Amino acid sequence: MMTEDKIDLAKKLAGLMDTKFKFLGIKFGLDPILDAVPGAGTILTTVISFYIVFLAKEIGVSRWDIFKMIKNILIDFLIGLVPVAGAIGSVFYRANKNNLKIMEKYINEDQKNTPKD
Repeated sequence: MMTEDKIDLAKKLAGLMDTKFKFLGIKFGLDPILDAVPGAGTILTTVISFYIVFLAKEIGVSRWDIFKMIKNILIDFLIGLVPVAGAIGSVFYRANKNNLKIMEKYINEDQKNTPKD
């Protein structure tokens, strides 16, 4: 899979998990919906989030940025463990979108540092 394909997949997954739907002006994704399923939902959303980190590692995102991405997932995981309130918290704490921003920042910096022909 090419770098662009990995970034596109990460964008699709982040959008699906964090901002795919809109209700009463609030964007949300599958993350808070799945978090409503005690235990299993939180685990499933965490696995999907870690796949985005895997894609970031594959394209060469720095270890420090990978650490920040894992921290975002851990915060989201802990929020998701709280019944009902965790699902509401997941609407507003968008770990996957935050991690996507880290990936995009890396790509933009990498392109600036790549010599032009």
